[in-house]
Amino acid sequence: MQRLRAITALVLGAALSGCASTPEQLRGGYTGPEPAEATEEDIGTAVRWGGRLLEVQPQRDRTCFEILARELDDVARPVESSTRPGRRFLACREGFADPASYPAESDITVVGEISGFETRAIGEYDYRYPVLGLDAAHIWPERRVVDPSPLPPPRWWYDPYWRYYPYP
Repeated sequence: MQRLRAITALVLGAALSGCASTPEQLRGGYTGPEPAEATEEDIGTAVRWGGRLLEVQPQRDRTCFEILARELDDVARPVESSTRPGRRFLACREGFADPASYPAESDITVVGEISGFETRAIGEYDYRYPVLGLDAAHIWPERRVVDPSPLPPPRWWYDPYWRYYPYP
């Protein structure tokens, strides 16, 4: 009986170790505000935000990531469909980051401190972005949709007369 319990614990441990977990650079307890709730009083607060990467904007001395915020799940990945409308924010880091390394429309989670606010135009509208001083960024792999039933059920599954073959 002891051996069975040990084997069961070993198998469960191995199965759970394969489950998704938060990437190392994103771990930590972040209790800061969401992008839509950020104010000047929150400058200097460490946060973990994420969403859909809209654009990577290399500038002379820094690179900014424009992100449409979405809620994060329990492993810090942006959820596909959010109940709240997203707000745009900027995550900027010093130096150059190649836009080709960050595919547009991918899921991204960033960690850093709120460093201020910046007004930029979206069309003819002046939009006020919260700006995050970027410490770490994680691009998530594309979500795969798996069909749970790739084959049709066997004929006997839906044929009530399968026991009476061959038919007359």
